[in-house]
Amino acid sequence: MRIQPIHKQKKGPGGEPLCRWCVTPIPKGSRRRTFCSAECVHEAMLRSDPGYLRQKTKERDKGVCGECGTDTEAIKTSYRQLATVAREGINAYECLKKKAFKRHGVDERRWWKITNEPTRATCLTTVERHRREAIRIWEHNRKFVTDRNREFQDPHPDECPRRAARWRSMLEDAVELTPTDTRLLAIHKRLISLAETRRKRIAAELEAAGFRGSVSRLKLTNLWQADHIHPVAEGGGSCGLENIQTLCSSCHKRKTADQARRKSLLRRGIDPDAPPIPDHQATLNL
Repeated sequence: MRIQPIHKQKKGPGGEPLCRWCVTPIPKGSRRRTFCSAECVHEAMLRSDPGYLRQKTKERDKGVCGECGTDTEAIKTSYRQLATVAREGINAYECLKKKAFKRHGVDERRWWKITNEPTRATCLTTVERHRREAIRIWEHNRKFVTDRNREFQDPHPDECPRRAARWRSMLEDAVELTPTDTRLLAIHKRLISLAETRRKRIAAELEAAGFRGSVSRLKLTNLWQADHIHPVAEGGGSCGLENIQTLCSSCHKRKTADQARRKSLLRRGIDPDAPPIPDHQATLNL
């Protein structure tokens, strides 16, 4: 996008400041110093600030492509919601969470506990892993001592009272899942699985449609471009919103490639708008 610089402020014959856009005297007593009105500020920023031009184009077109009619903002919103659900599951849906809690009779504090604190099954797995590691170390130490004809006096890990008390404390502090908790966790995991599957499908469809470079794990970027209807190369750079249209990235890439092809043909002295020559006539001309 070509940026048109706004000229510096000039002075009138009487030393009064002139508007930087329409070059008319700024009314006396006005609080404005560089532009005479908000309309001049708007027109100047459209030609000097690409971010402002993109913002006003988005407000006018709402992200809908002018050629294929793709609603990029709706796609972006849907993708962001799916990414949030795939990351947080049931916690991303406040209404669903309230309905699930009301239906199953579960308090929110209980839900936080079963999702953030270790459950009894997890603690059993952890205790068994610690037990096998302790037995492995105990057997290694016993072999090391007995090989040197010494007496090994350390008790077996299963017979150590301190270790048994520590493991018993872990199991007592663990959360015991009820059938209701199990159902809610199943809903939670199912939501994450479905949302992630749908998110990957949308990402694959977008990449296949030509939106490469716009898809990330959590959000979509650059799904549309503010395109000049009359190309910049043909004198359409200094313009307002009347020469700007919203094009999705796929349509914008095709239009850019077509403009590059036309420019290449013109550089070689070939009319890009001429009808194609049939194959048999091309053979005769050769």
